[in-house]
Amino acid sequence: MSNKKSDFWYYTRGERQATVLLLTLVALIFLLPAVYQSRPLEAELIDRPAFIQAIQQLESQASEQESPKVAGVFYFDPNTADQDVLQSLGLSSATARTIINYREKVGAFQQAEDLKKIYNLAEADYQRLVSYIKIKSQKKAAPSPDKRSTAPPPALFAFDPNTAALEDLTRLGLSSKTAGTLIRYREKGGVFRLKADLKKVYGIREEDYKRLEAFISLPEHPATTASREPLLTNDQAPQAVQASYVSPTPVLVDINQSTATDWQRLYGIGPALSGRIVKFRDKLGGFTHIDQVAETYGLPDSTFQSIRSQLKVSPLNKMIAINSVSAKELQSHPYIQWQQANVIIAYREQHGPFQTLEDLSKVLALKADFIQRIKPYIQYE
Repeated sequence: MSNKKSDFWYYTRGERQATVLLLTLVALIFLLPAVYQSRPLEAELIDRPAFIQAIQQLESQASEQESPKVAGVFYFDPNTADQDVLQSLGLSSATARTIINYREKVGAFQQAEDLKKIYNLAEADYQRLVSYIKIKSQKKAAPSPDKRSTAPPPALFAFDPNTAALEDLTRLGLSSKTAGTLIRYREKGGVFRLKADLKKVYGIREEDYKRLEAFISLPEHPATTASREPLLTNDQAPQAVQASYVSPTPVLVDINQSTATDWQRLYGIGPALSGRIVKFRDKLGGFTHIDQVAETYGLPDSTFQSIRSQLKVSPLNKMIAINSVSAKELQSHPYIQWQQANVIIAYREQHGPFQTLEDLSKVLALKADFIQRIKPYIQYE
């Protein structure tokens, strides 16, 4: 007879194995959350800041692409607006930098139209902003007080313009520049024979001459001395009086043939001026007309006008063989610059020799007034 209680607690071998497997599974299920949260959670905490930052950047880029910024329009002064203000107006960062660089290197904008000088400013942007440009008037620096107002008043005393020193001339109220011009006039051979000769000095104003005229003391010349001699009665007068002063025969100078020494025979032309005139003439190849002499560097117009009637012109000494001359030789002419010389040579090499002035006019880079100026010097053979 079997015992029911013992039969209840009796397990077969298969039942025991199943029970052990079930308990193992329960234990694994119970321990699995603890194992899962320990190691993976630690790894997640290490990468979390970089992961969050990446997400924020993506969201920012997406928002910018989906909803682009609309440029604002407001009143602004292009002379004071900074980079942020200019970009807020809808301008690109490159255009904003160009505007700021223009202000720093070229100068302030004087009017709204000056903004068109910014090469990378689109016309549409200019038309959109032009009515909002408000340029404040540029305050000019207060002019410095006139130095002559603090200088002592000019003194008045007798002086000889042929010998007066620089200090004496400035004391008489002449500017240092005018006084220096007067002295250089003397150094180049100029002589004051009459009071009115002082007017020939560049910088002497009419009011200066009237103020100083009574104080000009010139050496006595035979002509002026003779006019001051006392009148004689008929009994005292000699039968024949020979003039003590004879006017010199006017000097006539050929502007293309005369040497530097010949030029110095003219009133007001000293060694320095005569040398410059001859050097300028030789570079030209000769003067084509008398007024061309006035182009000499350092020759005062007053001096030229005083000697103009004593000049005569003759044929040129040297011509330019336009079909054989080199670029270097062309550049040595005072009227021809190196750009013009190179253009002439390049055209000649491509199209052949020049036959007439009309051929030279075909060189588009040469202006008409330039061609007319060098026309007398060109030789086509």
